[in-house]
Amino acid sequence: MSKQEKQTIFTQDVETTYAALKTAVEKLRYTVTSVDDAAHTLNLSSRVSGFSWGENITAIVTPAEGGGSALNLFSEPKLKTNVVDMGRGKRILEQIANAVDAELNGGAAPQQPAAPQQPAATGADSVADELRKFAALRDEGILTDEEFAAKKKQILGI
Repeated sequence: MSKQEKQTIFTQDVETTYAALKTAVEKLRYTVTSVDDAAHTLNLSSRVSGFSWGENITAIVTPAEGGGSALNLFSEPKLKTNVVDMGRGKRILEQIANAVDAELNGGAAPQQPAAPQQPAATGADSVADELRKFAALRDEGILTDEEFAAKKKQILGI
């Protein structure tokens, strides 16, 4: 799993964007592990799912070049193994950025984090590779036999 980064530029000042970030994170129900208001920084934790031990997320609001503010998001898996995150870290950062944007532009309620969606496998090799990945997760004890069976059915389309 790899680290993910995302930067989003907003026209609002740093204080306004930071306040919107705090509200958005509260609505999304991420766990705030530390706050540094002076540095406009939040450290967050995402929930564990059937396919991930969760993410550690850092959100920093800084002045943007040319005015406005920059929301800098960084995501790193809690468990540092060779487990593939299937884009979960990237989706989390997108979700946070979209929620901040919604707060800054009218306060629309953001959606709860969605369960990770797996990309559709194409070709026999891709199907076999996907099955091998999930079998390895099962063998490592990360997935239960039931979770593996459900994933296998989904990959095979049965």
